Parts: sequence; C-alpha cells; structure tokens
Amino acid sequence: MIVAEYFDVGCSRRVPWDRRPRAAALLAAVSTAGRRFDAIVVGEYKSVVPTV
Repeated sequence: MIVAEYFDVGCSRRVPWDRRPRAAALLAAVSTAGRRFDAIVVGEYKSVVPTV
C-alpha cells in the first residue's frame, strides 16, 4: 500500500535533499519514530544518488 508520495517537480537533482521541499519532508518522515511506512521505493536511482 502506498501511504505517501514525495516528488520535487522542477527541482534539479543537484540540489541537496535538505533544500528540496518534498525531499526534506521525506527525510523528516524517515526520522519520525511513528512513521507510517517500512520501505521507500525509488523510481530512478539517479534521483537519489547524485553523479560525481
């Protein structure tokens, strides 16, 4: 069951997660003790792992 979606539309992947509104919300949700999810599904790995 999908409980939440986090998309930063129009935001460059080069912007750190803590400076992207929805990515920052995901980081906050992950660190919450009573979070409603057990896993995160990433549709494109390049969205998570920046290029070097």
